[in-house]
Amino acid sequence: MGHNKEITFIDKVNEGTVELIDSIKLILYKKYPTIFDEIDFENDEIYLEPLLFAGLNSKLEIDVNNLLLGYKNKTIVISEIELKTDENGLLYLPNIGYFHTSVSNELVQFSCQDKYFIKSKNDVIDFKLEELIKIHDLFEVVTQPIELLNEYFFDEFGTDVPVEITEVTNKHKAHLTFALDNIKKYAPDWYTLLKSTVRKMVIFNDPSKKRNSFATQSVHGCAFFNAFQENYNEVFFIEDIAHQCGHVIFNAYLASKPDIFRIDKNTDIYMNGERNSYNEPRALYVMIHAMYTYDSIFTCFNGCLESETFSDHKTHELHGRLTFTLLKFERDYELLSEIDAKGKNKYFKNDGLEILNQFKQSYNQCISNWGRNLVKLNLENQPYNFSYSKFLELNPIQKYAFK
Repeated sequence: MGHNKEITFIDKVNEGTVELIDSIKLILYKKYPTIFDEIDFENDEIYLEPLLFAGLNSKLEIDVNNLLLGYKNKTIVISEIELKTDENGLLYLPNIGYFHTSVSNELVQFSCQDKYFIKSKNDVIDFKLEELIKIHDLFEVVTQPIELLNEYFFDEFGTDVPVEITEVTNKHKAHLTFALDNIKKYAPDWYTLLKSTVRKMVIFNDPSKKRNSFATQSVHGCAFFNAFQENYNEVFFIEDIAHQCGHVIFNAYLASKPDIFRIDKNTDIYMNGERNSYNEPRALYVMIHAMYTYDSIFTCFNGCLESETFSDHKTHELHGRLTFTLLKFERDYELLSEIDAKGKNKYFKNDGLEILNQFKQSYNQCISNWGRNLVKLNLENQPYNFSYSKFLELNPIQKYAFK
């Protein structure tokens, strides 16, 4: 986005974030009237905890107060609170860490005075505390399966999908860190939006490809990356951070209730009204969400390519992934640019059109900068999720010019 519009957009994202925080505070007060005697009402970090959103939206019976143990005032003595270990004997407490025990699916008594204690009946249970990993002292990387998040791993039919987290996270946390380093350095304005909205990142592996990378309003502030391909590196993570965290950022923007839609945002959009133009219907708000994620990818990739710090192979992959996104943008921009009989855009009011035009400017900038390299790329064999190995089959790197 252009500089002036970006300031406006950032303001709206911050406004929406305040709305979300205030909603969380109100819900907490109604459920636990004395809660603010124990936690800092003014500390926004507490109310941006993604597990709070997950707990309040969960199908399970969750005592959300227990999710706040790690945020309680230091003077509060935590005594004899009943918690339940998961099937792996794990207790996860936000802002504290993972308690590894030898008892699975069991109710235990948790307490903390000067140090932590876990007891089962009258027996003290040994545990190992695994501390949290945070990139840039802000973005927590989830290193173990968290039971509260399990309900978000499902396929298109709502069936649970088993995923692996610990091994794939160990494999890729350096790539994730490097990706965030590059975004911070080469896309600083977008990184500012990231810092204001995102707090947790989950790397998972679903080799069945039934659960793609995602973000959800129900766990606001968290992004989920499916790193199922063997050759994923920081280039993949730059794109997926821009994509999934872009959804989180845009959810915050929409929480500010901008007046951008001419029609109901839940209306399904089809090319020329033909329902068979796409395999699945997409609501207007889903499409504008997608447009913002494309814009985020353009911003992050453009900055990284301009830096000229990547190897030939990674530059090649950046160009392939950028082209893949540009093609998606072109298709959706055409859909969202439809005009009615009076010559007005069918879907957006003026503020919405300004946003759409800013997205188009980002697209134009990428075409201007890199179009001479991208126009000759062949993406005919690409699956739904970009595959660099398949890209190499049709676009051998030795035939590729980088300047």
